[in-house]
Amino acid sequence: MTGTSCIECDCLIIGGGPAGLTAAIYLARYRRNVIVVDEGRSRARYIKSSYNYPGFTNGIQGEQLLQNLRTQAEEFGAQIITGKIGNLQKTASGFEASSADQAFRSPKVLLASGVIDQSPSLPNMHEFIYEGAVRFCPICDGYEASDKKIGVLGPLSHIIPKALFLRTYTPDILIFPTDTADLSLQDMDSLRAAQIELPLCCATEIKSSEENVAVILDNGECIEVDVLYPAMGANPRSGLAIALGAGHNEDECLFSDSHQQTSVEGLYIAGDLTTDLSQISVATGQAAIAATHIHNSLPRNFRAHKMLTS
Repeated sequence: MTGTSCIECDCLIIGGGPAGLTAAIYLARYRRNVIVVDEGRSRARYIKSSYNYPGFTNGIQGEQLLQNLRTQAEEFGAQIITGKIGNLQKTASGFEASSADQAFRSPKVLLASGVIDQSPSLPNMHEFIYEGAVRFCPICDGYEASDKKIGVLGPLSHIIPKALFLRTYTPDILIFPTDTADLSLQDMDSLRAAQIELPLCCATEIKSSEENVAVILDNGECIEVDVLYPAMGANPRSGLAIALGAGHNEDECLFSDSHQQTSVEGLYIAGDLTTDLSQISVATGQAAIAATHIHNSLPRNFRAHKMLTS
């Protein structure tokens, strides 16, 4: 970046969600100079209350969890900068990265930028997500929807697995396809076995009611549900790594070895952009693994003896 000074660090972390901040805590406690560059777009911020993250018997709000992690990382010396890394280049000594107004140089990079959920068009969508009428992760909060009327909306190929998973929590499941793809015999048998009615119409619109979400079908029928789970996929924010040649699957989720290192030496990953289960507890575990390997692969930072005073 012309005319801009370059900040050097031991490890640059791209993304300040649970994975990125956990890695920052570990690296800071390993007495490494670590910088987190965060856009503030972690989808954890939409969690009204998480009850399956260990240790919080009364649940914890996503924003509160992120704030706790930020505070903890900064207390140990991590630097957190608001910004978006738009460019990442491999160099002989590691990596160079830049945001709109700052450049960075580091031998190691941890990419923890997460994914962006595809969601239906609905006024005040953020409010509906926060209040729990629209949810994305049945693993996270399906339990809290027990015995409620649940709708699952999206392409047939996406909604059937999610609907069958949610059948654990309620007998009242409705599926709202957004396409006209044919169901396989296996899918039809699975839905019948779960006592989920086969869809006859496609969803065309979503509206809000006083407390619930209403799905409008192409025959004009309006059906209200207590909770709507969109199953429309998610877009991993993996472009920086893919541009460097990192291995990935057809969904652009990134591959890594047992230390969370990608096929690009020195580039690590943690969180939802990996091919593993998208859960906070998984993301933080990956972050700990990556941070520890990063620390052990850097030159040793032995602590100096304290000077004795007479």
